[in-house]
Amino acid sequence: MGIRIRVSAVIIKDGSILLVRHEKEGKAYWLLPGGGVEQAETLSQALKREIVEEVSLEVDPLKLLFVSESISSQARHILHLSFLVRANEGKIKMEKDERLKGAQYFKANELKGLKIYPDIKNELINILQDKGEYKGKLYLGNRFHD
Repeated sequence: MGIRIRVSAVIIKDGSILLVRHEKEGKAYWLLPGGGVEQAETLSQALKREIVEEVSLEVDPLKLLFVSESISSQARHILHLSFLVRANEGKIKMEKDERLKGAQYFKANELKGLKIYPDIKNELINILQDKGEYKGKLYLGNRFHD
């Protein structure tokens, strides 16, 4: 099994960040909207496609914020590339995906009690507190936790 590349969008609106709720294999967690890069697709193309597919928003990538990895004990390896984006003012509509169970904007103080995968909660809080700016490290390392 090779490395899966996942792009995700940091979408900020009125001081809140958009997360999607997944349920898979009996586990529920929140993550940035996004998904896998397909063969012969640029990161930007994949990001735009995935955000439309997941939440029906059109986005423009502005900059790469950080890179993290999820390397599980079952040898599954995901490389996460998280981008700050500008989103249109459209209404969020969820795609029909059995794993997707919701989408919601959260303020920084609301993130503390959430299970977020990969474990980038502190980075997301810092982004919100700094009004969309990220001053942390580009490479965050392995953020997988069972």
